[in-house]
Amino acid sequence: MPSTVQELLDRGISTPVRAEPQIGLEEIDADEVVMRIEATPAVDADGPRLADQILVAIAPVTREGGES
Repeated sequence: MPSTVQELLDRGISTPVRAEPQIGLEEIDADEVVMRIEATPAVDADGPRLADQILVAIAPVTREGGES
């Protein structure tokens, strides 16, 4: 699953970042997986745009995005 998320981020983020986004696995249980994605934009003012792009990029693998 982290590799899938990484692929989605690679394709979905166009905002320049300081380093490759880091994906951390926080919790796994029978019903869900909780992951943390850390990414820092190259320009601080691009933070909201980067956050929007991350959310759109991972939508296909979120409960709200269609996959449960």
